[in-house]
Amino acid sequence: MAYMGSHTEEAVLLFETTGSAETYIDLSSAMTAVNRTQHHQFTRKGVPLCYHVTIHQEITNGDHISAIQVAPNTWTTRNACVKTSAAWKKQLKDAGIKMRDLSKYGRRLRIPLDAGMSTSGNGVMYDFFAPMQWNVKESQLENVFKTYTAPDGANVTYGLAAEFTRFVIPDEAGGDSVEMNLALLGYSDAVAANNYFGVIDEYLGSRGGVTDTPDSGQQTPDADNLLQRMFSSAQPSTDEIIKALDEFQERRPYPDGEDDATATPPTASNLACLSTLAGYIQGYRSRADGTAGAPRSVTFKAPLGLIKILGSANKDQWVVTIHAIYEM
Repeated sequence: MAYMGSHTEEAVLLFETTGSAETYIDLSSAMTAVNRTQHHQFTRKGVPLCYHVTIHQEITNGDHISAIQVAPNTWTTRNACVKTSAAWKKQLKDAGIKMRDLSKYGRRLRIPLDAGMSTSGNGVMYDFFAPMQWNVKESQLENVFKTYTAPDGANVTYGLAAEFTRFVIPDEAGGDSVEMNLALLGYSDAVAANNYFGVIDEYLGSRGGVTDTPDSGQQTPDADNLLQRMFSSAQPSTDEIIKALDEFQERRPYPDGEDDATATPPTASNLACLSTLAGYIQGYRSRADGTAGAPRSVTFKAPLGLIKILGSANKDQWVVTIHAIYEM
C-alpha cells in the first residue's frame, strides 16, 4: 500500500554538494528534518519501506556524470530486513526491554546502505547530503537541520540525530558480547567490537532453501498416475516423460549466497554486495564533443530510502521528489 502521510507534507527535497565527501542520501531522516515529524525506514511491524522517487540535477559544476545506486528492490532485500528487525525485537524482548522503554525516536530499526555510511563505533551517519531550504531573511540556501545543544550539553548534529542501530552480538566463546554496526550491503566482518554486520549477508547464511539433493519423488508425478497416463499419446512413453521431468529445474534457478556449497566453509557469493544502478545523471545534456549525454533526472525505487551518489562535484544541487512510500 502506497502512502505519503498527510497533504501538509514536503515531499520535494533539495540537497547540495559542499565538497567531495558527500555520498549518501537518507530520505527518511531528510523527510524528518524538513517536516519536523519522524519518518522511518520500517513500519511498526518491522516491514521495510520503499521510496519511489525522481532525482534531478538542478545545478551542476562542470560536465561530469554521476551514478545513482540503491539496494536491490527484491524479496531478498525485503526478507533480510524483516528478519533482522525481528531479531532485534526478540533480543530486546528476551532482555526484558519493551518498546515503550526506548526513546520514542528509537523504536524502529535504522540501517545504513553500506559500511561507508556510518561511523564505526557509534553508528552516526557519515558522508551524507543534508537537506537544504531557502532562508528568506539571509537570502541564501542553508541546511534545514541546525546543530543544537541538548539539555545534557550534547551537540546534536544531523548525523547524530540520524544515527543507525547497532547490534549486540554474543561471543561464541562465552566472553563479553560486542557491539557491531549494521550495513545493508556488504559482507560481515569478524565478530569484534565496532565491526560491521552485513544484513543481507547474514540473512543468506541463516536460512534454508531448495534442497541440494532433490527428491524427485516429491517434485514430479508418480509414474503410475492414471490421469498422467490419460494425457499420454502412447503408454510406453509415460515413464520416459516422467524421467525427463525428474531432470528438469531441480536446482535453484539463481545463485543464492554460496558459490561453492561443497567447500568448508562454503564459498560465499557476491550477492550481499550487489547494488542496483538506478541510472546515470549528467550535468550538461550535451557534451563538448556534440554527442548526447546522460539525462538530468532518473526515476527509481529506493529500499529504506537509501541513495548513494558517486561522482558529484562541489556545488552540485540535487532535487529529490518523493512520489510514494510503500511497504516492500
